[in-house]
Amino acid sequence: MDNLQGLVSSPTELAVIAIVPLTTIYYWYRASSQKGAQNDEAPYLVSASWPLSLIGHVRSVFWNNNMTQKGYEQYRDGMFKMPFFGQWITVASSKYIEEIIHAPESSLSFRQNLNDQLQLELLVGPAISKDQIHLTLIRILNRNLDEIYPELCEEVPFAVTEEVAKGKEIDGWTSVPAYKTVNGIVATLNHRAFVGLPECRDTQWKAAMAKDAQSVALRTWLLRLFPESKKPTMNSFLNRFSKPFDASVGIVSRIINERLNLPEEERSNDLLSWIITRMPEHDPDARLICGIFQLITSVAQETTAMTFAHALFHLVAHPECIEILREEIVETIDGGEITRESLDEMHKLDSFLRETQRMSTIGNFTLGRTALHDFTFSNGVRVPAGELIQVAAAPMHMDAAYYPDPLEFKPWRYSEQAQKEASDGASKEATKKAPGEYDMVVPTATNLSWGLGRHACPGRWYAVMIMKHLMAYLILNYDMKLPESAKGKRPVDLCFASVRIPNTTATILFKSRKQ
Repeated sequence: MDNLQGLVSSPTELAVIAIVPLTTIYYWYRASSQKGAQNDEAPYLVSASWPLSLIGHVRSVFWNNNMTQKGYEQYRDGMFKMPFFGQWITVASSKYIEEIIHAPESSLSFRQNLNDQLQLELLVGPAISKDQIHLTLIRILNRNLDEIYPELCEEVPFAVTEEVAKGKEIDGWTSVPAYKTVNGIVATLNHRAFVGLPECRDTQWKAAMAKDAQSVALRTWLLRLFPESKKPTMNSFLNRFSKPFDASVGIVSRIINERLNLPEEERSNDLLSWIITRMPEHDPDARLICGIFQLITSVAQETTAMTFAHALFHLVAHPECIEILREEIVETIDGGEITRESLDEMHKLDSFLRETQRMSTIGNFTLGRTALHDFTFSNGVRVPAGELIQVAAAPMHMDAAYYPDPLEFKPWRYSEQAQKEASDGASKEATKKAPGEYDMVVPTATNLSWGLGRHACPGRWYAVMIMKHLMAYLILNYDMKLPESAKGKRPVDLCFASVRIPNTTATILFKSRKQ
């Protein structure tokens, strides 16, 4: 429980923290009547006997980090079963990554796991859960990064100034709640890319989308409490109270009508327009469009904001890095503006962000798959149909077998390794032209922050572009530091369930650099 001290910033967060273990107990009770593990299944990390397993399920909520690390060390080259939200999941070591990512969808299903976790079939519809329209849209986003980037460059100064101005003046510095500020900045940038001006700066639009995201998260959680046969009925009942979603649909309907009255070539080149063009031409379903839009926006928002907030905390906790990065940025832009091409040349900045991603991995697990039928690994371990398979990502990122001095924050770990390998043989020009193994955007078998294989995060190019540009802009235009009360120590994270959340109450001091 020490992880929670000083990190709960609102009654809503406290309510969520209270609901999660209670629903976990309910899941455990519902699953307690199921058949126990067989001899050919992975060994249990903690007792599965009734009622001792309840202790393990509660521990998996509040001390998931410790439990996952223990299992990783105890079954280093094997597998183990551990409790996770009222079910028993099989956690595999890195030895079995290739088997997982190359297993056919008909055996180990990424889509089924995603639908189970987010209840996409009910909340959005088959366009997401079966047709995978979001993947098509993200591919379009990746193809249009060159067109989107100038708009983001224009939006960054506005978004940063708007959020920093909400802070409190202290001796010439502005104190801001770091995570909340980052959330606000990233939200504005995402809305600029996804819906464009003027909506991205409209407080009513942003408030409606934020409330809708919270509503969807709560409905997802509630729907997971019910058996499959009861979920449609429960979803219909919850729809009566989905006022935030109705508000979002109302705004989206207005924007859709405005854009449908324009020739396609005159419509804004953004996510909402791409969704509209893929819907039936006559009377498109605003609720479906809003659902698709909200899903993509929410995923882009949470993962990018958390990753960047972690990086910002690492930056101010290691102030010696600021000037080194500033020198690289100034040298790279050479008196001009930050460009996409210059971002590619900021190798130290890329290495810094990748190292923060390794040290503060936002999820303990990755490569989640649901077994659609009994699946047997090469070691003879069987995963029963319907059960979840995961890989322990965070412990791997802190493993000395893969990273020298894994507990030490080494901001130039990746750039120095890439430079060493380039000097050992490969030409520097070849290294510059193509993303290397050590670039932040590249997933590897030892760095699973983006996943791996054909289901690796498809939006990582967009996310990395935003994070690199935003960090470069802040370093160029602001001095940043921790308050004296922090005593130079990085604010402690909130480790809850399997997620590492940046400290939600810690502040950072900003001061504009006069140039």
